[in-house]
Amino acid sequence: MASPTVQSSLTKRGVSVTAQMAVAEFDCADGAANPTIVMIPAALNKNGLVILHIWAINTEVYAGTEDQGIITVSDESDNSLGTMTVSDSGAVKDDFEAGSLDDHTDLAAAADLGARMVAAGEYVDAVVTQQTTGASTGKSLLIIEYLAIPE
Repeated sequence: MASPTVQSSLTKRGVSVTAQMAVAEFDCADGAANPTIVMIPAALNKNGLVILHIWAINTEVYAGTEDQGIITVSDESDNSLGTMTVSDSGAVKDDFEAGSLDDHTDLAAAADLGARMVAAGEYVDAVVTQQTTGASTGKSLLIIEYLAIPE
């Protein structure tokens, strides 16, 4: 059952909501400083969010003993919204990595419809949870597509 805020927003007729995107580059190389990045600030989340997609475009070739990085996206309550496992054996920007929402790699076929809700007033953040290792490289531009629930 939808929350009262979501339910009242959804029962309005003729409300048009535009999808928005949050974008940040993450360095997955071994030893890189990887602070948690607030992708969607709480101030932009007045009535709740619907996370539609998570994906990445590699901006630096992934290489090393372990040649993949993992970026985890979560809300302020530490609920996992998705995990992005990125790797690249090809050229920069030629390798497009489809994201996953709670490990559903095919969002259209996911039994739970592939979207995640974020409670009103909470931020969404992302952090590298696995770096590449050895003489490693690898950067990705993380993209989160979302809808802000209208009043």
